[in-house]
Amino acid sequence: MEEINGIETAKVLREHSLETILIFMTTSQDHMAQAFPCHAFDYIIKPIDFARFNKTLDEALKILHENQPYLEIVFEKQKISILYSDLIYILSSSNYCIVTVKDNEYKIRTPFNELTAQFQGCRQFYVINRGIMVNLDNVQRIDNFDCVMTDNKAIPISRRKKIDFEQAFLDRQFEKRRMGGVMV
Repeated sequence: MEEINGIETAKVLREHSLETILIFMTTSQDHMAQAFPCHAFDYIIKPIDFARFNKTLDEALKILHENQPYLEIVFEKQKISILYSDLIYILSSSNYCIVTVKDNEYKIRTPFNELTAQFQGCRQFYVINRGIMVNLDNVQRIDNFDCVMTDNKAIPISRRKKIDFEQAFLDRQFEKRRMGGVMV
């Protein structure tokens, strides 16, 4: 780094957030003692030992996931944890729920009301129609009585809920902007 070194960068980052995970990667041990007051997660010396590097990343991801809310479902006899931020929508289909995430879809046998009760009080989610709950952070736009999601699926909005849903969507957008785009 030319204009500012890693330690100075870390100090600036710490002024803004104590939750940021800082991993130093360098050719020198000279600044290791200075990294500790910056609350470094790890200090890796080059050439990189990839086993250690991968272990460090795995540990950092565990910490990140522990700090984020998630939904736990059972799909094909396996427990799956889905971060709220990855959830796009949940649709009721007979005795099943279809849980759609950014990179997959899970059809699980569980009542819609039981599954969505876990999100009660969470302003990030909204039931827009009977058996349909959306993640407001993954709504692209509202077209008349359709809610267009980030996967481009248009989901119908109940006529009775449209005005309240539009307000909830606007409130969420405002809240995200006020918090600098970082939302839980």
